[in-house]
Amino acid sequence: MTALIFNTSPLSHLALAGRLAMLDRLTAAYRRVVPQAVLDELRAFAHYVQVLGAGLRDIGEASVLAWAEVNGGIAVIDERAGTQAGQARGVAVHGTLWLIANGLNVGELLLPEAERLVDQLRSAGARLPCSGAEFFEWAKTQGLLRP
Repeated sequence: MTALIFNTSPLSHLALAGRLAMLDRLTAAYRRVVPQAVLDELRAFAHYVQVLGAGLRDIGEASVLAWAEVNGGIAVIDERAGTQAGQARGVAVHGTLWLIANGLNVGELLLPEAERLVDQLRSAGARLPCSGAEFFEWAKTQGLLRP
């Protein structure tokens, strides 16, 4: 019997659509395999959907947090609820301003570029706690910049 090995996204999408039972019908002629890593990610995903909700933005955050939790990555999200949910489970969570500060730390960005980028993000609708002109001081007080 041929095996179907499932990744997280088809299973989570079917579950969110309320159609997971349909999977049994569609795959009855196959051996079905879900690797342990996928099961772990689905469990984490289910937790974050329960905490954050199931709207489109929430599903994205839940997916990012679940992947970061299971695979030991850093989740990059800016929403407070997602940040708090991830941190409560020990996930490393950082936002866009952390990325920009990191760019300064590793020499990929110069301060004027970072300031411009912060202002451009704000103009694009990002709700950030500082303007470009305030970024350096803000990042320093947050401990994001290397001495």
